[in-house]
Amino acid sequence: MVEDTALPVVSVICLAYNHSRYIRKCLDGFVMQQTDFRYEVIIHDDASDDGTDLIIKEYADRYPDIFVPVYQTVNQYSQGVPIGKAFLYPRAKGKYIAECEGDDYWTDPLKLQKQVDFLESHPDYVLCSTNCNMLIEKTGEIVPWILGTEDEISMEYLMENNRVATLTVLYRADVLDDYLNDFSVDMPKFLMGDYPMWIYFRSRGKIRKLPDVTAMYLNREGSESHKTDRFEYVKFMMSSFDLRVYCNKKLNLRIKNIRLRELNTVRKECRKVREWPLFLYCIYDCIYNEVVRV
Repeated sequence: MVEDTALPVVSVICLAYNHSRYIRKCLDGFVMQQTDFRYEVIIHDDASDDGTDLIIKEYADRYPDIFVPVYQTVNQYSQGVPIGKAFLYPRAKGKYIAECEGDDYWTDPLKLQKQVDFLESHPDYVLCSTNCNMLIEKTGEIVPWILGTEDEISMEYLMENNRVATLTVLYRADVLDDYLNDFSVDMPKFLMGDYPMWIYFRSRGKIRKLPDVTAMYLNREGSESHKTDRFEYVKFMMSSFDLRVYCNKKLNLRIKNIRLRELNTVRKECRKVREWPLFLYCIYDCIYNEVVRV
């Protein structure tokens, strides 16, 4: 069978909502990519009211061979719609998928080329990511965003914490199809969207973090969390552990002591803000999820 050279090799997925202050850098990072293959950018504007959609249209008109815009008139996220599964992934034509949200951006014009070259020459790998920097909006400071020190992402290492920066990934589209149509169908709703994907992908093949720095993550808070924010942060951590327990059982990974690590981690956070009722809730949550939910 002759390969259709008109099809893009990479489909880039981009979510945008009220990103008019940042979106040009994001879109410029896409169009500056230097590749020996075609790529497309499927960008979703979720009914922005700050002119983000007009900027996207400007770029789509200027680069019609690259951009595939999807405009909403009603905000889909607030309706609980899974935007990627409903609107973006079904439109993707590439062999590989890359992701970058509208307030982040790529800094390396060879990002896609390097990653495609790696996955093409390493068929046992399903995903590769890279290093990236973080821009702290409040201060303008740029620092390395370190999710881990290991370049070879084992399952045990990944189950300790999310080691993959979404804005740096490139992964195989066929594995994504399996995740969407099989693994995630009956999955409980967790508070993080990308982490279960990476765990599932690692169960299907290897993951490598390339040494290059290719992207900039925007930290839009830039200040130490307040007590009320800490409560939300602890709930996020608890959901992250619930996810690990769920994947551990569903994928038969046999990784031990996930709940013990959760209790120790949350206890430290609760001690910082003297939120012991929250820690008691965490103990209840652990028991409930261990016995009932997951």
